[in-house]
Amino acid sequence: QGQVLGRDAWTLLTDGQHMCFLAWLRQSKVVIDCGEGSLPAETPDCIDKKEGVAHAEDVEAVSLPLDKLEVTKETELLVKPQPDANPEGAVILGIEQATRNETSGDDLGKTPTSPSRRYSASSHGSTSPVSARERARAFTTETGKRPSSNSAQSSEPPEQETPEAEAMRLVRELIEMKEWGEAEMVIMELLDELSFDDQVRVWADFESAQIGQEVLDHSAIFLEARQRLPGQDPVSDMVVTRRSSRGGTKTDPAQEGFPGWSALNPVKLDYYSLLPNSPKGFFDGIEQQARMLYRVADDKLQIKVLSEFPSKHPTLSKSFVLAFLSMWAEVDKWDTWNPMYSDPPKALTKPTLDFMTWEEKSTIRLVMSQQGVSEMHRLFTPDGMIVQRIQAVIDPQDERNKNMKLSKGYSRKKQKDSSYTIAVLGADKTVVVVHYEVALLGKHPPNMALHAVFSMLMPTIIRKMFKVGADIFSNPLYAERHAADAVGLYARIGRSERDACDREARTGHKFHSSKKGCRPHSDIFSAGDLVQRVEKLRKGRQISGDTS
Repeated sequence: QGQVLGRDAWTLLTDGQHMCFLAWLRQSKVVIDCGEGSLPAETPDCIDKKEGVAHAEDVEAVSLPLDKLEVTKETELLVKPQPDANPEGAVILGIEQATRNETSGDDLGKTPTSPSRRYSASSHGSTSPVSARERARAFTTETGKRPSSNSAQSSEPPEQETPEAEAMRLVRELIEMKEWGEAEMVIMELLDELSFDDQVRVWADFESAQIGQEVLDHSAIFLEARQRLPGQDPVSDMVVTRRSSRGGTKTDPAQEGFPGWSALNPVKLDYYSLLPNSPKGFFDGIEQQARMLYRVADDKLQIKVLSEFPSKHPTLSKSFVLAFLSMWAEVDKWDTWNPMYSDPPKALTKPTLDFMTWEEKSTIRLVMSQQGVSEMHRLFTPDGMIVQRIQAVIDPQDERNKNMKLSKGYSRKKQKDSSYTIAVLGADKTVVVVHYEVALLGKHPPNMALHAVFSMLMPTIIRKMFKVGADIFSNPLYAERHAADAVGLYARIGRSERDACDREARTGHKFHSSKKGCRPHSDIFSAGDLVQRVEKLRKGRQISGDTS
């Protein structure tokens, strides 16, 4: 059940009716020993069937069909990391019924097996990893989109195409569709198939084609978002709480993978009051509170909000994910739910699926009144997760700042702040982690003052946000924009919801905002790995003396 293996050997007994998933970090080596049994013919080629040795340099996730093993009673499957393996290397075991039709939908949410992020490119309903290029082909075919006919790079795929040429073409198509997560998966899969020297050469080709850096920049946003999530294995069995000074309970942040953070009292969210016509029991599986954490670190004030909400409206069968993200997408309506905005933000360019920028005025009474420029990047992973980064633009040489006319009573924004929203979609619920951080100039505020301000401000913002979200489908302005879907966001959310349902069906795993082993963690998706891979390629090239 999602056991993480360190440098010890583990034994797995099989009755011949189950599948075994193995995944490991790069640079670790694994020996698979079936005892008196033998590895089946369907064993992936990366595993030597005689020696049972798999090298993680060749593959990072495999599926062993244990129901095909030649067994009489029980066969022992021994998985042992080699002594020369990377000390940080680990193996993840997962087990599930070989015949998926025998597994009920209710049972799918009960196995606390954490899915490997290496399954991000899996096909719909598949129980084993598939080619990212295969998924990209299907993706571009389903949407019917190709690079525009007037593009110098656009062309129909030739009858015979090398893997490198096909990957380059697919990445171009995905970039035009603003599918940065899919594009990264195609590049990473291609690099995984090559030797180090060939990886250096191919990546140089992507950069020369002026598409590598674009994907790399968006990979960095994915990685930044992942770094705002906790580690994979928080220590508590359940969320540990402690009594607050007012007699309530507060989350212990260290037990959730956030050591060094302080907790505010949770904000209770009564969904039955927000949605009074909801059928009884509809929200039984939903945690009806938002938890808030804060700290000062690295000269930054950081705030986190962890919550979850149902995937569908209880009576309208409409997407609550759509409601949540449309609150952020329709920036000119922010002042209706965020008390910090005194005026509606003003868009500076025509929004796209993945990007928008605007001018805003924000106020905290008796504290500050600022005017500045912000921008939002919105990205999608192949398995039903959505990442959104909002960042202040403070460069005085940026044309947007040069053109901004400062209003009376407002000062120009000089502090860089960022917010990251990671939405992990699912069939029943969506788990959301929001991380906000702002650079501190001068003396740090005392913790007592921060606690007092946040205790007053944050519950108001959260309750208004959920109230607007609950009522959004009855708001004619939002309804009109949902129907128009000017940038294709709301249709794209629907695809992410289908991807998330496929992910849960494939892995048997559901995420939760508080349960051990089920909280979103820093390895839930692989988008962002390209940044780290390219860094290694560049370092390796420098070591070898190749500075071209």
